[in-house]
Parts: sequence; structure tokens; C-alpha cells
Amino acid sequence: MASPARTAPDGIRQLWDLIWKADVQPKLNVDASFSNSSGFGSWGAVLCNHDGSVVGSAWAGGINASDDTTMETIAALEGLRSLHHLISRLICIESDSLRLVKEFDPSGGYIPQHCTIQDVTLLCK
Repeated sequence: MASPARTAPDGIRQLWDLIWKADVQPKLNVDASFSNSSGFGSWGAVLCNHDGSVVGSAWAGGINASDDTTMETIAALEGLRSLHHLISRLICIESDSLRLVKEFDPSGGYIPQHCTIQDVTLLCK
């Protein structure tokens, strides 16, 4: 889906350009799916530069996991592992998993994926 800035008439485009500021950091968007009945899931990761252009992507399916948060954690870890050659500085990792996002907060509590989160955190340094 195109962003509003790319499809809007000129006046709206100018207003959008005034309010919207691009991230200065590259961003890794991660997402995962998981089936409780089968115990399998898939993940995807998209690396975008500061202006939102896609730099690279990675994905895999048929992954055995214990739950959806584990799959989101795998998405972050494997996304970083797969795309690390395209990352030259600190990046922002974006996920729709609230448990995963909270775990990246240094004041966050323990969740079963804690060791994997430590791996992801180390890869981000």
C-alpha cells in the first residue's frame, strides 16, 4: 500500500512533508505467525533505510515454536542474522508483539524468550 505522501494531491503532499519526519536510523520491521494447533509458524523481516525504501528482506516458514511470542523473537533474531551484512549502524526494531517490545526495555521482566532477547540485544550493539 502506498503511503499518503506518495498518492496525495500536491497541497496535501506539501502538508504531509511539513509534519512527517523520516527516521534517521534504519528500521527492521519484523512479524511472525504461529498456529497453536500445529506448533509451527513463520516469520518475516524487512529492513528499510531512513527514507523508508526497502534495503533487504528475509523470511522462513515451517518453524517449530512454543508460542507466538517465541516466533516474534525468532523473527527479530533471524531478521538481524540474515540482514546483518546490510546494517552499518544502530537500527530500530519494530514489532507488533507487546511482550517482545517490553522485553527490549531494560526494566522489563523475564519472559521465556529472555535468552533469545539477549542474543538480539547483543546483535544490535
